[in-house]
Amino acid sequence: MASTVLNEGLTYTELFPLALHALLKGYSVFIKGKPGCGKSTMAKELAGEIRKIRSKEQGREVAFPFIDLRPSQMEPSELAGLPYPDKDTGRVIQF
Repeated sequence: MASTVLNEGLTYTELFPLALHALLKGYSVFIKGKPGCGKSTMAKELAGEIRKIRSKEQGREVAFPFIDLRPSQMEPSELAGLPYPDKDTGRVIQF
């Protein structure tokens, strides 16, 4: 994976520690790249690394599940919720 370029010319091994540091500091990370470049693999490995770090900090096994959600393969209503009319305002809002 070391030679795989993700986005902005960063390789997997260059981006991984940057993403890990940002996540540990409470920031969100958006990994953008072409299909097959290792985005999902990196996300799964980041979750595993965070689980190991948090478990070591707390002195016990900490659950940190990896949930693989692929919005490009979902309907818009699955992301935003189903629209329904708000009786108070008369506007359509997401459920």
